[in-house]
Amino acid sequence: MDGGKSDAVNQTLDEWMNGDIKQDFDERVFNSACAETVHNGGPIDWQCWSELSNITPSQAARLANHIDPMTWTDANVYKRGNLPNELQEKINRLIQRLECRAQSWSLAALVDALGEDNAPFGMRRRPIRNTA
Repeated sequence: MDGGKSDAVNQTLDEWMNGDIKQDFDERVFNSACAETVHNGGPIDWQCWSELSNITPSQAARLANHIDPMTWTDANVYKRGNLPNELQEKINRLIQRLECRAQSWSLAALVDALGEDNAPFGMRRRPIRNTA
C-alpha cells in the first residue's frame, strides 16, 4: 500500500477514534472498506475523486462498486483479475442508468443519484467540493 492510501486509512481511523465519525462507523462502513481493499488492494483516493466534476458514467459505476478506475484503467478488471460476470452486469446496468441522466458526474451528484445508503462510505465521507 502506498503512503497516500495508508495516510487516508490512518486519517479515517484517527477520526473514528476521536469520535468524529463514530455514528457512521457500522457494519456498512466496515464492508465498504473491505470491498475497497479486496477490489483494489487498498482504499480508493476519494479526496482525489471529490475534486473532479467530469467523472464518466463508466468510472462512476465502478466507483459505486468499490473499484478505483484510476488503479484499474481496463473496465473489465480489478485486483483479483477479470470482473465476475455478475459484477460486470451490475456495473453495466448502472452505467446505462447514469448515462440516461448525465454524461459527467461529481461525487456529490453521484451520491445523490445512488442515495446515501447505497453509496460507498468513502464516497460519502470525503470532502465534496464540486457539484454537477
